[in-house]
Amino acid sequence: MRNNEGKAFVKLLIIIVILAIIGFIAYNWAVSRDGIITKVTTDEEKYNKSEVLEEINFIITQKYLEVYKKATVGGENKIEQFYNGDKVIAYLKGYTCDDKGNINLEEAPTETAYIEDLASEENCYYVNIKNFKRDITTYGVGENAENSSDYFFIKKENDKYNLYYKNANKEIDEVGTLSIEQSM
Repeated sequence: MRNNEGKAFVKLLIIIVILAIIGFIAYNWAVSRDGIITKVTTDEEKYNKSEVLEEINFIITQKYLEVYKKATVGGENKIEQFYNGDKVIAYLKGYTCDDKGNINLEEAPTETAYIEDLASEENCYYVNIKNFKRDITTYGVGENAENSSDYFFIKKENDKYNLYYKNANKEIDEVGTLSIEQSM
């Protein structure tokens, strides 16, 4: 009888060792640098960042359609008078355009301000995620301050406006280019 108890104990010990090895392999597969949990978190972050770019481009397209109606009244095409990169930035800051296409930057913004001048850099604009109409991301909700981290910003580079994300480690990732150029 004692012999059977010894065999059962050895079998149990072997099973425990095998389960420990499988558990260790599963843990490394899930949590390591290239693990599934890391990949899911990274993919979610990339998706949220691209969703911010899509939301800004959607707002820009809405503005273009609104301006297009004003610019083509009476069969004339005065789209350049009403719509360009500087006017899109002013619109994103919350300013409106009069019937002649002029933006009055001296009055307080009357619409939702999606961006504001970035405190620390010229030709850069802080993206105020909280003012978006829908909750699209948990990233980029930092403050517009020099010591802040985790925020999105738009930077004018040549004739393009690019969206960037600055994380808590102060690393900057380019998300993409805004679709300022529109056509009908």
